[in-house]
Amino acid sequence: MSRPIRIHLPDLIYHVLNRGNNRQVVFAEEKDYQHYHHKYQTSGHIWQGRFKSPIVSDDEYLLTLMRYIEQNPLRAGIVEHSEKYPFSSCNANIKTEKDDLVDKEDNPAYLGLGNTEEVRLRQYIHNSLL
Repeated sequence: MSRPIRIHLPDLIYHVLNRGNNRQVVFAEEKDYQHYHHKYQTSGHIWQGRFKSPIVSDDEYLLTLMRYIEQNPLRAGIVEHSEKYPFSSCNANIKTEKDDLVDKEDNPAYLGLGNTEEVRLRQYIHNSLL
């Protein structure tokens, strides 16, 4: 049986995910991204299966998903505070500085968290901890 064709529409947001075989940590250090097999003397599949990419259906779900993903390193015991994980958007979302990859100002659900940036940040952080 062949794999289903992936649908990709350019203006949609996708939640792209995969996990390591047996839920193992795949990238322990920054350099691992390029040299995993060589460094760890392994071969074969790194990933558990084909990646998934469900469509993020609405802005509120996007906000919930962002919070959930940013809490993953905390839940996994990798860091004590989500903003300490270097491969996360958490810092971009909880600070007021502009970020090239994260554009909070275009997310209506984020804007709906409050009337000012201060209130929105407080709500974003508070709801992330629930």
